[in-house]
Amino acid sequence: MKEAITLLTIDDEEPVRRSIRGFFEDSGFRVLEAGDGLTGLAVFWKEQPDLVLVDLRMPGMSGLDVIDVLSKEAPGAPVVVLSGTGVIGDAIEAIRRGAWDYVAKPIADLAQLEHVVSMALERARLREESRRYQEHLEEEVARRTRDLRVLNERLKKMVRSTRAIAACTSLKDLARQLVHELAIILEAEGGSLHLTENGTLKLAHSQGTKQPRAELTMAVLTDSVLGRALSEKAVVLTHDLDSAGIMVSGEWAGYQDGFLMAIPLLAGQDQVLGLLTVHGKGVLSLTEQDQEIIDLLASYSCEAIRAARAAEQVRESEANLRAIMDALPEPAFLIDAQETLILANQAFAERFGKRCEELQGMSARALLPPDVAEQRWAKVQQVLESGRSIQFDDSREGRHLLHYVCPVRTTQDQPSRAAVFSIDITARKRAEEELRQEKLFSEAVVESLPGLFFVIDDAGQLIRWNRESERIGGYVREELESSQPFAY
Repeated sequence: MKEAITLLTIDDEEPVRRSIRGFFEDSGFRVLEAGDGLTGLAVFWKEQPDLVLVDLRMPGMSGLDVIDVLSKEAPGAPVVVLSGTGVIGDAIEAIRRGAWDYVAKPIADLAQLEHVVSMALERARLREESRRYQEHLEEEVARRTRDLRVLNERLKKMVRSTRAIAACTSLKDLARQLVHELAIILEAEGGSLHLTENGTLKLAHSQGTKQPRAELTMAVLTDSVLGRALSEKAVVLTHDLDSAGIMVSGEWAGYQDGFLMAIPLLAGQDQVLGLLTVHGKGVLSLTEQDQEIIDLLASYSCEAIRAARAAEQVRESEANLRAIMDALPEPAFLIDAQETLILANQAFAERFGKRCEELQGMSARALLPPDVAEQRWAKVQQVLESGRSIQFDDSREGRHLLHYVCPVRTTQDQPSRAAVFSIDITARKRAEEELRQEKLFSEAVVESLPGLFFVIDDAGQLIRWNRESERIGGYVREELESSQPFAY
């Protein structure tokens, strides 16, 4: 049974002590009383209460004197002062000398006092925990240092493996490295990686003397170690090679003593990306650290597989994009968020007198005048930040160009590249200007005509007239726009 918290209330007013005692005893506290400072200190040394409530104004030894003694001889003791409303300055002085909090008298609501007491007790608890921690700090540091050394060795092993895995640029290389790293960690003879595809497990890589089946149907694996790992979504280790139902791989014949471990690669709770297996001769005993390394490697493997697949999709997309760009007669290029050219078509390369291979990896800013480069890069940044395509046109060196800037997403939702296509619209601009000039000329001719002049559409609606028509008829433009010729 939990021991009750002990409160000591020191106050020369007996009604106040009685009220405090009744309230806190109802709340499960053990309450001690003292009518003056000296008696209160004697009770404190004898009973060692958890918290002291002391009135400031008492005959003989005052509350401030009690606080001075406790601050010097029992500095960790929580002290809450009770101060009359007219002596708030004394309460502040009490806190300066070591009191933890104060409550004004008369106490209108003892729940307020209970809250202050609770906060002080919680603070005392935290200070006690901190003190105990400090007392055992050297022992804790030594223990943790030993743990860190062990962890450091484990992390070195993991870092080496993850670096080797991260260096893989294709799914094929990744599969080979995953099997190799796990075989090293577990001192295994070989292993394999199968990846899920349309309800089957397709072999991505194997290491060992015999080649496992290139494709395994999940339904066939139900009673095998591999099937258990898939259904339980957990690592399965067995040394009973004869009865484990693992002959699907053809790898294990001739093993008298050996082990097989099947590790499901999970992307979430329900999705299985693949199955990683290792096998070897002898008995495999897994420590807790080995299990953690396997779990970490499996988790990292899932991310690496997804990244490798995404990278292959990006490469395929870039190949498709390159084919599209090369087919365009106008300049087109692919740029990343660092202003680096990733791809450029032949038309773009010819525009700057370079080969496509020379442009790859160059800064796009270096190809243009500073002011033009700044304007173009602002457009690219707008697309990268918004994820939406834009188009704009500009004129330079007597040419008019219409530019399309489109976001290109890689392995993340936020686009990290932009494709830029440019179309020479100089001829169109010239035709538009010619039409505009013809319209101005036509309007000038119409306005110069004497007398009335109207143009009527197929519906009999006035669509054009000269100002003389407005003057003679006494109409304004708005009236003529809605008029029929016969009304005029």
